[in-house]
Amino acid sequence: MAVPLFNEASRIYAPDEIDFLRNCVALASLKLSSTQLDETVLAERILRLYESGLRDASTICDLAVRLITPANESADNFAANGNAPHEIDLLPE
Repeated sequence: MAVPLFNEASRIYAPDEIDFLRNCVALASLKLSSTQLDETVLAERILRLYESGLRDASTICDLAVRLITPANESADNFAANGNAPHEIDLLPE
């Protein structure tokens, strides 16, 4: 399986880190087998989670799957705080 962004020539990651990231992509791909999968997007999500400090493969895979499933991802807005532009203004003018 050719995994984008993770190759042996990487000077940023050690070989064991590359293996770990590849394993995470493979596990998450299995969980996403029923959806249209863009491996580049999946690899980017996993890399972001890894770089944020997460080191548990199952946690990284679960979070990456949640981030990539259509029900949880908006095409227009991706924000951690959920302040979407369509929210109702509760303050009177």
